Amino acid sequence: MTSSRQTEAVHHLAERLVAKSPAMVPVVEAIENTAGNDAPVLLEGEQGVGKEFVARLIHLSSYRGDQAFETLLPPALPAALAAEELFGVQARKLQQASGGTLLLKEVWRFPTAVQRHLADALAWDTTGDQTPIAVHDVWLMMSSRVALEDATREGLLAPPLANWPRATWQNVQRITLPPLRRRPADIPLLVDLFNEEHAQEMEHDPLVFPPQVIDRFTGYTWPGNVSELKSVIYRLHTTLRARHVEESHLTGLVPQVEDELPLSRFGLEDLVRAKLRTFLSRIKGYHVEDLHAQVISQVERPLVELVLEQTKGNQLQAAKVLGINRNTLRKKIRNLGIRMPR
Repeated sequence: MTSSRQTEAVHHLAERLVAKSPAMVPVVEAIENTAGNDAPVLLEGEQGVGKEFVARLIHLSSYRGDQAFETLLPPALPAALAAEELFGVQARKLQQASGGTLLLKEVWRFPTAVQRHLADALAWDTTGDQTPIAVHDVWLMMSSRVALEDATREGLLAPPLANWPRATWQNVQRITLPPLRRRPADIPLLVDLFNEEHAQEMEHDPLVFPPQVIDRFTGYTWPGNVSELKSVIYRLHTTLRARHVEESHLTGLVPQVEDELPLSRFGLEDLVRAKLRTFLSRIKGYHVEDLHAQVISQVERPLVELVLEQTKGNQLQAAKVLGINRNTLRKKIRNLGIRMPR
């Protein structure tokens, strides 16, 4: 039975769910459908899109909404302790979430031992076996900024989860949250929401955002998504004395569209790490030398080739993109054996 306190909490979060853009329609439908059952939930989407917010809203909208909502982030615990926290004799996290919901954040980053137990727990609904999740009556939710198919293909997901049977995958309720750049219609509404929230928190009047500033916001790709937008609004509240926001106030906060291209958005470091981990696990017993130079060469060659391709062989322009001088670029082209694009 839903308590008045739970109803109030659901109403508060639902008011903060901005979903005017068409890209959010399936998300809203999924939230409504998911809250009615106990099948495991997987929330996918880039960093900062609001996966934990949606998880909390689903939890509060369910019959478990007046029970605990616990989260666990893998880097916060050593591998052995993470396994003990979830599935050991004490199972502290499961006990804390008993009757409620446990959200495992960035599930692909959990240690292999934890992923193995998690795979068993997810198989419970299809096999009927008793597992720690079932014993403690916990609704399991997971989040990931990497699509799990991609994580499996790139070796980011350990075999216990990567080898889930198809039936288990189908049993997991998957919700994909779109990045903010695909939700331009929601940006002005989110600005209003965060503006009012920060004004109330700081006990002063809301800021005034003229149309040209809103246009600047909607034209930016927001690599940090909703979290980045909220942070920008907060920074403006804490730094501006006047209530009227000018475009000049956005310097250093919101880059011009033509100047903004964050490499971090593409998760390159995670992919390189996964490839290297697989390689290193296979070279035990083999003699390897000059590994650093080999790795740098394999990263550098396609980078230089693609930049030259993009600039149609213009070495001066390519050197500018790469942040090196033209003579250095010529040397790299020669040493790496790169053929110039025709």
